[in-house]
Amino acid sequence: MIREISCGDVKDAVRGAILRAVAILPDDIRRGIRDARASESNPLSQELLDILISNYEISQKHNVPLCQDTGALCVYIRIGQDVHITGGDVSVALDEAVREAYEGGYLRKSVCSPLDRLNTRDNTPAFIDWEVVPGNKLQLLIVPKGGGCENMSRGSILKVSDGMEGVRNYVLQCVRDAASAPCPPYVLGVGIGGNMESCARLSKKALYRDICAPNPDPALAEMENDLKDSINAMGIGVAGSGGDITCMRVNVETHFTHITSLPVAVSFGCNSLRKVEVTL
Repeated sequence: MIREISCGDVKDAVRGAILRAVAILPDDIRRGIRDARASESNPLSQELLDILISNYEISQKHNVPLCQDTGALCVYIRIGQDVHITGGDVSVALDEAVREAYEGGYLRKSVCSPLDRLNTRDNTPAFIDWEVVPGNKLQLLIVPKGGGCENMSRGSILKVSDGMEGVRNYVLQCVRDAASAPCPPYVLGVGIGGNMESCARLSKKALYRDICAPNPDPALAEMENDLKDSINAMGIGVAGSGGDITCMRVNVETHFTHITSLPVAVSFGCNSLRKVEVTL
């Protein structure tokens, strides 16, 4: 049965989600930071993790942004094939939600033209990713993505002969190159397979997976743990402090690919990895 959802309802839901996302750290990231604090032995890193914990407690209590970089707004949409959105253009509605949230919430506007660098002054347009799925629900993942971690994300198409060891080496080299720039302790989303664009999407899908939930694929779970341990052994540490914990979690997603290709993409999420899910 076809279910109608109005653009007005979408706009209201997204506007509210943005304001929650910038001020309230998700439960899984809170747990990741607290677990990092419990495992950290370096005194300076311990102090910095205590500051991060205090920061997210203050931001929630006073409803203020976790970070001064309130991000470019990304909306990942899973739309049921039995959903009919009514009352206008949903992309326009999403941009209206962004405009109202960023202007009304006094959030920093960070979106600009790539060449002349002129700021749009209202943080529009939103970056929208669509996926059609069975059912009659509209699921939205709202992500204010900061520039510091996004700027360190990388992708490549390796030689098939590089194999899984090549994938591992590529991910670790991305971390060495990034060092403390993505604001550790961070989360890594790794996409393997697909093609150039779908591999990048895989890495983002991985990045926003619950970091406290185990990967159901034993081989991928083993890869995730190996990468996390290898990253933490580098000794980068919180804010480059040289401590034990640089990475809270590595999440890996894979997809089928061409026989001549081995695409890999790495997406970084900082210690304020903000995300809110809304279902209509």
